[in-house]
Amino acid sequence: MVTGIVLGSLAGWHGRIVDAAIQMLMSIFQGLPGLSIMIAVIGIMGPSDLSVFVALSLTSWSGVARVVRSRSGRSGRSSSSRP
Repeated sequence: MVTGIVLGSLAGWHGRIVDAAIQMLMSIFQGLPGLSIMIAVIGIMGPSDLSVFVALSLTSWSGVARVVRSRSGRSGRSSSSRP
């Protein structure tokens, strides 16, 4: 979730090249089957709490990033947020 918040904020605030790169990365991760990635990560790292955490982090950040990107893009470009 933290990864999604950080990447979404960067994409929404900076725009252009940063936004395009992060959007491409989000599209790739949303296009991959999450359960397969989780099984592969846990299989490679072995059964532990850390491997479950890494697997969930790899598959759940992109949705959060899209929401944060859309919200920070609006607030970052609105005239009311400029001094």
